[in-house]
Amino acid sequence: MLDDRVSSVETIIRELHNRTSFRARVKNNTFTNFVKVVHAHEAINYAKLRAVLREPDVLKQWSSVPSICDKQVLPIKLSLYNFTQVSLQVEPNMTLPLCHECECTKSNLIVNCQELTEDGHVMTCDPSVIKDPFLRQLFEYGGKFRQNISASVILDAIELGLNEYINIILSRNRGWDSGLATTLGIWQRMVLRKCKENIEKEFGPLPNEKHYPPSPSDYKFLLALKKYFAIIPVDKSSHNIAIVCKRWYLYTLSMELGSESYEIVTLEDIQTILARHRSFNEKYGYSHIDSLPYSYGCAKMHKTPKKLRFISGTCKPFLGISHKPYKKSPPTIEQIYHRPLHRPLSSTSEASVQLSTWLRSVMSLLREKDLEYYSRHGIRRYWIVVSPDEAYFEIKRNIELLRVRKPRNADFTTMYTCLIHDRIIKNTQIAVSEALEYDQKRCSGDSRRIPTNLP
Repeated sequence: MLDDRVSSVETIIRELHNRTSFRARVKNNTFTNFVKVVHAHEAINYAKLRAVLREPDVLKQWSSVPSICDKQVLPIKLSLYNFTQVSLQVEPNMTLPLCHECECTKSNLIVNCQELTEDGHVMTCDPSVIKDPFLRQLFEYGGKFRQNISASVILDAIELGLNEYINIILSRNRGWDSGLATTLGIWQRMVLRKCKENIEKEFGPLPNEKHYPPSPSDYKFLLALKKYFAIIPVDKSSHNIAIVCKRWYLYTLSMELGSESYEIVTLEDIQTILARHRSFNEKYGYSHIDSLPYSYGCAKMHKTPKKLRFISGTCKPFLGISHKPYKKSPPTIEQIYHRPLHRPLSSTSEASVQLSTWLRSVMSLLREKDLEYYSRHGIRRYWIVVSPDEAYFEIKRNIELLRVRKPRNADFTTMYTCLIHDRIIKNTQIAVSEALEYDQKRCSGDSRRIPTNLP
């Protein structure tokens, strides 16, 4: 009798212990009354746009004060990096020339480079070796630096944002209201005039000539640098940029893809694979993008000898590979303003998102089943952690119990390359079957429950 009572108390305690669970806070940042302004130059702060919109004479003309949304220019790393273009040129069994015969050591684009690979090829993140002073300065600023555009486009950026705001206001009114359009036009000119006066008071007269860096000579140097070198991110130091011999980079990537860590699963070419994916997506109603994942390398400068860490990424849609230098003019204010949110997508992305949703539902069911088992027996069959915040929450909740403990962590350096796919697929099928069986059982016992939406 005593054992039964103790067991019941333990069950109640476990249920109370698990009643509090981590919940991610969802912020509602939805707003519509705003002016989007491209932060083209640091001198735009002198315009004091937010203060101008609240001045009495401006409010008298238009009393609604919109929020200001700063649209940032892209970080310079997106203009400097070329690892995607280089990685797509990889071929099986590529060769590596001797270091003294390679373009990386004979090139006059970099000077006095002391950071080399074990083979003697260039692999450095030291900006001082770059001969061009403008590019040297950009590399010193780091990959996350956002470069100023000409100060002459500041008013253009503000005017563009005001134009879009006015168009939205007018579109919300049924039909064309000429009186409202006139009022907003006067309001816009007043705002622009005051912003210009503020800038000229603090910064001085704005230049008339509109130019976008880099200069033609600097851009020509950058193209020449990309011809012989791969410009890539640095592992564990994402702000830094590495310059790596292109021949060594391609050779190392070729050797990696030819190692036992990778398996050839099909001999189909790119077009055939994409056509098969397109057929699958059309069958199940998913959107299709002509793009496949690829592998690229990050520089592990903290290792001895220096080497690459390989990552799987996606690039813009492609149907072939071009070996010509990639030439692109700097983006204009209009292009920056209308730039869509970047999303790395491939031909299977939408199907993967749907699969992830279903698998999360499976995990939720198995977690609920395990909680029932734990409340009865005090033993967990497994732990499911969706977010690191959940682990932090558990540690914080059990701080007194863990205070005298010594935490340990482990890094499985070859975990992903050693996963057995057939076993994963088989165990996933078992987990899905168990989750569906549990879902049917709990719904049959309680008519108020709604079955989980799984195919």
